[in-house]
Amino acid sequence: MGNFGGKTTSNFRLITNAMIIQVNHPPTTEIDTLCWLFQVANSVVASFHPAPFVITAKPGLDEPDKQWLREFKAYLHDSYASPNLRVPDIAADFAMSESSLLRQVKRLTGLTPAQCLRVVRLEQARNYLNNGTFGSIKQVAYAVGYNRTDNFTRNFKTRFGLLPSACLLR
Repeated sequence: MGNFGGKTTSNFRLITNAMIIQVNHPPTTEIDTLCWLFQVANSVVASFHPAPFVITAKPGLDEPDKQWLREFKAYLHDSYASPNLRVPDIAADFAMSESSLLRQVKRLTGLTPAQCLRVVRLEQARNYLNNGTFGSIKQVAYAVGYNRTDNFTRNFKTRFGLLPSACLLR
């Protein structure tokens, strides 16, 4: 082992030696080892990913509430890509005040309308990233209604525990 990135690799050698004990087929080069480490790290992170989050109704709702919630979810799924979609717009489209919409959605789901919209956007973004639908984080962010990539990246990392680029690389 020599230099890697201009730095000596004594710490890297220690890590590699520790991994070789655990692996039947040890990596032969530093690059192979880094690739293996990346795969292991992704596996560990993936094991902690929350399951896809679905906006679910609280138990015991009557049929009119269930129907209203179905319409609300359909609206979010049809409209999430619009970067200009905000809670006041949703309230207006449902012919409700913002406070009435907040109370209704919170009562039915336990989430605020803004949280519901974020959930729909981030789940769709994860689907796009995992399927390779878009070639860049910026394209995914715009496709799901974010105007700023930094906001998208922060929300994605908060929700899933890893950066969107980690999903894009898989």
